[in-house]
Amino acid sequence: MPKKNNFELVWEQAKGEHKLCDMTYSQVTSQMDRDSAKRLYDIKIYFYRGIFEGASEKIGISKKDLKKSVIYCYRRAWDDEGYNDIENSKKDRMAKQSYEATEEGLKYEDSVGEMSQDIINKGKKSFKTNQGGACMSALVKLWKDMTINFNESPVEKNVKSFFRKLF
Repeated sequence: MPKKNNFELVWEQAKGEHKLCDMTYSQVTSQMDRDSAKRLYDIKIYFYRGIFEGASEKIGISKKDLKKSVIYCYRRAWDDEGYNDIENSKKDRMAKQSYEATEEGLKYEDSVGEMSQDIINKGKKSFKTNQGGACMSALVKLWKDMTINFNESPVEKNVKSFFRKLF
């Protein structure tokens, strides 16, 4: 049997928690309107990054390779979620876009940046507790927290920030 690469080992660590959270997301959002489901999806993407970072740390992925490891996990998640009819190149792009979307939120030095980092930290912490269902439980708590909202686009944030600096 061929030796598995480290990114594959990270995915194997994260896969169970990811699958449980994804099944919960599908169930919870099945009866939701588009905006409510989008809010939960946004939280989920940051939370998954926390899980993937926690699994990367557990396997011993270097800081230099952390980004590649997280993108690899996002990519494997697209396969795991049953998107077999989507081209691999598109799934590769979607994985990179998922990572970049979390980077976008983290770049702000305000409540959005803090909220984004907090979600990632909660994903990482719940993964590291290594208790079955800890990630799903933590994610559901985040979903129930209505103060968490990514409705404001980066463009809206930049315009508001510009006007705050003027006045």
